[in-house]
Amino acid sequence: AMSSLCKSAIWLDAGAIHRNGATRDVIGEYLVQGAPNVDRRIDLGGLPRGAGGDDRLHLESIEWFCNLPLRHGEPIKARIHFTTRAPLVDVTIGIGFSNMSGTRLLTYETDFQDGSRPTLGEPGSYSLDVEVASLPLGPDLYYLDIGCRSGDFHGLDYVPASAQIEVVAGPKTPGTIVRKDSGARLESNWTWQS
Repeated sequence: AMSSLCKSAIWLDAGAIHRNGATRDVIGEYLVQGAPNVDRRIDLGGLPRGAGGDDRLHLESIEWFCNLPLRHGEPIKARIHFTTRAPLVDVTIGIGFSNMSGTRLLTYETDFQDGSRPTLGEPGSYSLDVEVASLPLGPDLYYLDIGCRSGDFHGLDYVPASAQIEVVAGPKTPGTIVRKDSGARLESNWTWQS
């Protein structure tokens, strides 16, 4: 709200001016003060949940099997651990990356590629791996959102902003996007016409 209402901002800390400047820059520095998470395992158990959850499924943790910080254009792999208390049908799990203002920029969901939504017939502990061949997010800080649902609309569990994740330049990152707010850069095919 502040960035849309004010062109400049002042960050006060213990009664003294800590930073003064463009609202977007001041807010960005303020939000970054909590360093990005570099833990290989992020415990989701005690984190605040989004509205509309269902206690039949509980997201427990996410575990990274790739280098941290994440690198633009490089592969990522993670494992999501969760428990169920009752049978569930048409289950979808996903992760999302949002900017520091909370706007979702990128989402990966289990049912997007093939429409598969498994039934989890027995209560218990489960895990699920996600792999991305080339992370399209440009260098910046992002919030990691993790959620799951049954069918199209029934939310089971949702942990917004579970961690701050940093994406840094990878070996193939063009110099022009090594700055904030470059967003997602997706692969595409181009043909020059003469």
